[in-house]
Amino acid sequence: MLKYTGFRSRKGISMWKLRKKYIDNLYVDLGSHVIVTLAIGVFFYAETRSFSLFMVCVLGGIFIDLDHIYDCVKYHGRGFTLKDFFAGNYYIRGCKLYIPAHSWELVTLLFIAGCLSGRLWLFALPASMGGHLIVDHLVHWKRPYQYFLAFRWKFGFDAFLLDPTFALEREEYLRERREHYNYY
Repeated sequence: MLKYTGFRSRKGISMWKLRKKYIDNLYVDLGSHVIVTLAIGVFFYAETRSFSLFMVCVLGGIFIDLDHIYDCVKYHGRGFTLKDFFAGNYYIRGCKLYIPAHSWELVTLLFIAGCLSGRLWLFALPASMGGHLIVDHLVHWKRPYQYFLAFRWKFGFDAFLLDPTFALEREEYLRERREHYNYY
């Protein structure tokens, strides 16, 4: 029988250590994205005096993270909460890393579409998305090719093959869970 023994393990380590790590990282991540996308948006506004281009940059650079919802739903199901979403540890627990909008292929296609059509918003959107990907790379120390959708597809979107640190974090997560639950 599964019995819960409390919030602290015998060693005094909090069960939610990983969750706290992701929440702390969330503030750095969101703050960095806001600063970079605002800078790109201000650049486009200064060049064109178009508030709509500014908004395209800001929305594109921040709301690109909505593709994490797909990964969250794949793990938690449709009943996930904002707490589940912002915890961000569904990669460790779900073992898959899809994030379809976090791809240099999409940024490149949008930029090419901008070159072919001459529409400024098709330059602003990939600029802010590219800024977002660069920030993600710097904040999370990912390998550059992990932000290519084709690369993730090649490895079956397996989070542990794409980033070995996920495997270490998963082992730590599972060890913490084993310490907090005893079988009788």
